[in-house]
Amino acid sequence: MASKQHPDGYWTEERITAIAQNYEYKSDFRINEPMAYNRARYLGILKKVTRGMKDKLKRHPRGYWTKCRCIKAVSKCKTLNEFRLKCKGAYGASKTNGWFEEITKTLPRHTGFSKEDCRLDALNYNMRKDWETKSHATFWCAKQNGWLDELTAHMKRKNYYNKHICQDTAKKCKTRKEFQSKYPSIYEHAQTHHYLDEICAHMERLGNWRLRKLYVFEFIDKYAYVGLSYNTTRRKWEHLHKEKSAVYKHLHGACDRYVFKVVSDWLSKEDAANQEDNLINEYKSKGWTMLNTRRGGALGSAKDLVYSKEQCHKEALKYRYRKEFLIGNRRLYEYAYKHKWLDDICKHMKPHPNWRLYWTEERLWNAVKECKTKSELSKRYNSAYQYILRNHLIEKFYGTKGRNHKK
Repeated sequence: MASKQHPDGYWTEERITAIAQNYEYKSDFRINEPMAYNRARYLGILKKVTRGMKDKLKRHPRGYWTKCRCIKAVSKCKTLNEFRLKCKGAYGASKTNGWFEEITKTLPRHTGFSKEDCRLDALNYNMRKDWETKSHATFWCAKQNGWLDELTAHMKRKNYYNKHICQDTAKKCKTRKEFQSKYPSIYEHAQTHHYLDEICAHMERLGNWRLRKLYVFEFIDKYAYVGLSYNTTRRKWEHLHKEKSAVYKHLHGACDRYVFKVVSDWLSKEDAANQEDNLINEYKSKGWTMLNTRRGGALGSAKDLVYSKEQCHKEALKYRYRKEFLIGNRRLYEYAYKHKWLDDICKHMKPHPNWRLYWTEERLWNAVKECKTKSELSKRYNSAYQYILRNHLIEKFYGTKGRNHKK
């Protein structure tokens, strides 16, 4: 049966308050009058209209469960499961504050199995994984009581990778980058056990944004192309297969015979750029016609991907909290984290507040006034935006005239 539709403006504060006065408990109001209850939440007046109501469940105020009270609650329980079921507040508080292991040492972790039961069950398996999968209850009991290492001493440990397997896998790859992308777990295992350099000795070394090699395409009709790259194999393939390349156009239009040469060792990007320009001039002086459409020395977009510590620090000064920095400029944040500059450049930042307690109405209004749109608010003050959404305060701060309208 379809629910009754009310006209716009039906649910006023007075009407909701009048309905709420008929109930003694909040849960009864929520169950019997769901539309009025939800509208009160949306309008942000739920606390006001339910002020005189009682909770059916006894609830303690924030901070009630101190360590001393948690210990008293534990002393009344015989098992850990009983503590979890009967004293949920103390159980949760002890977990949150890090007292759990200390105050529950004396409670048995499981009442269904003894250590002997777990030992006899463990003898049926040769692998820990098999025991965990096929007899999870006894495995969990042994783990919770700290018997796991003792009861699995007879079991074999699976060693999926060894040096021989890693070496055979590495032979299938031409570069470390290919090895890492295709077999990440084997690469990590070899790196952890310190024989990665040994098994990758046969691989071609690739450059990076700071190291380049010079290469040349020479055609028999005295045309040439000079370039630089951190991966000459990939760059050669691109010239031969991509239609936009000057080499591709000449190869398919004028002359199909060429020689490809790598003419330098690894050079810094600055040296490589200078030598590329000199090499182009050298070929021109010898009578070669160059296919290069631009002057030598261009480094492409790689320039923009290298940042200094000063650039990262300048960007970090725009933000008050690390989380805002991460949301506002993820690339620079991750770059600073990778180079271990984050602690230095974020010294001015404050610990991120608990937004449930921090965002008062005055602070929310100040944040909303600073931002022109809701999208800007979500980027600059994400915690404030989430607080507004969770408490259904969008209409209060932005009205109903449009997505980006602000009072």
